[in-house]
Amino acid sequence: MSHSRGPRKTGLVAAAALVVSLIAAAPAVAATDTWHSNDDVYHYFKVPQAEAVSIVGGTPAALELEANIGPSGTWSALALGLSGSDYAANVGPLEPGLYHYQYTATMPDRSKVSFRQPGSPVAVTSKPNWNTFFVPGESVAWMDDVAAGGTVAELPYRSAAAKESRTGVVWTPPGYDSARAEAYPVLYLLSSEGQTAREWLELGRAKQILDNLVAGRDAKPMVVVMADANSADPRAELLNAIVPAARAGYHISSRPHSQALAGVGTGAQQAISILRSAPGAFAYVGSFSGSADRPITKAEAKAINKGTELLRTYVGNTLDPSYNDNYHLLVNLKKSGVKFEFDGVNPDDATWDAWRENLRDFASRLFGQKGAGPGASKGHRPLTRPYQPPVAGSITTPHIDAQGIVTFETSTQWADAKDVTIWGNWAPNGQWFRIPMAKQPDGRWRTSVGPLDGYYYYRYVVDGVDKKDPADTVNTHVMESQLFVPGKTDAMLADVPEGKGGTVSLMTYDGGQGAERYAYVWTPPGYDPDREAAYPVLYLYHGGGQNYGSWIETGRAASL
Repeated sequence: MSHSRGPRKTGLVAAAALVVSLIAAAPAVAATDTWHSNDDVYHYFKVPQAEAVSIVGGTPAALELEANIGPSGTWSALALGLSGSDYAANVGPLEPGLYHYQYTATMPDRSKVSFRQPGSPVAVTSKPNWNTFFVPGESVAWMDDVAAGGTVAELPYRSAAAKESRTGVVWTPPGYDSARAEAYPVLYLLSSEGQTAREWLELGRAKQILDNLVAGRDAKPMVVVMADANSADPRAELLNAIVPAARAGYHISSRPHSQALAGVGTGAQQAISILRSAPGAFAYVGSFSGSADRPITKAEAKAINKGTELLRTYVGNTLDPSYNDNYHLLVNLKKSGVKFEFDGVNPDDATWDAWRENLRDFASRLFGQKGAGPGASKGHRPLTRPYQPPVAGSITTPHIDAQGIVTFETSTQWADAKDVTIWGNWAPNGQWFRIPMAKQPDGRWRTSVGPLDGYYYYRYVVDGVDKKDPADTVNTHVMESQLFVPGKTDAMLADVPEGKGGTVSLMTYDGGQGAERYAYVWTPPGYDPDREAAYPVLYLYHGGGQNYGSWIETGRAASL
């Protein structure tokens, strides 16, 4: 028996409106920025100088590509150098995944102007300067394009809470039949504050994820409604506006058992709030980096347990802004007696990089689908305590936590600077990317990056001028400071246990014409100057622009 509410649109007028809606809702094609090209390894960016000057209204002091191309998807900047009549740079090889980027000019007064190539479609509605591109690969095949996928269309509706017309987005599965005997189950996805419903498609790749799940029979065919419930009353926005519009336009079930609700950020908080205020309305609820605004009572818990088949919560690593909120949510759920599942802490990702995985996991568990077990996803860790970042002013050298998250903090000597970045060789193929730092109330600059793994070197850039880390008293001969993060990478560069390494000493010699020169000499553990057999010797020369300290301070030769 079909359980749906309200009439569905019929007739030529409705069909024509749907065609327009389908065309308007089609995701922007990724390869529309002609300043961007790529081969099988590298991505090339070439911005004509004349166009850049025209766009920003003057000659910039610097032009950079800003993108999530840094370590673990960190937003970073790559300098575009002037080559002939173009600003140009390349980056690669990039890990498979979705990338978003913009061009940013820093003007002589240090003001910044961001832009995308004029004429290219808006790829991310809430970030109109961004373009996107997707790097395919086996590890992201689950969110690659599917030839015969589902259909995306717009869902216009009137928001009584916000007193305005709004537009949601609806995905219907391949072969969707508005006249089939049984109504389709439905999943409602709520966006976060500052996003639009389209961001589920633009950065969340919801269409591709759902297409792959259904094609692989890893999820039940369902209708998915993506919407923005942010208003003075999100509950009313969803239940009194979005849901009725979806039921009027699509052959979807009104039975709670066939309805699911999930959200990201504030959308996840709204999902938890609606679960409490309307228990049983949605049998499946997912919280992607969400929270609860107050303790859950025993009475609420009883009603939630009675009407909910699955409540599953998700969170990114400690860089997820809602990390501690999720810890308190888990404590709240356990204390009140709510039955729920926790996917564990995603150690590698936060925000959309994690939320895409969350959608894949959650959708595969809905409406009787036999998915994975109730525990955490593989490789995810428990959330046992809130994250305590290093106290302001406590960091001299970079702080490295047990999970490889690195926090940089300056002192107050650059309190009057307009921008400070960390410039390090943490890009693909050892390229140098700049990671922006945020100015703190006391005048310090601070940022956290990661997780990182391995050996890097870095320097600060203050208002466009390179600065060595003032707190670094170890590296005295080079501009770079060392950063080693223990892990699986670069294990040969780790410090050996105390007392087990060799000895580094300074040797002086006559460099000719009366000039005294210097060299570092490493001798092995147990070195005996009186040994009968002379030791073999290896001479290491440094490169141009370097000095005798480079092999020790930047090359970590003593660790080898």
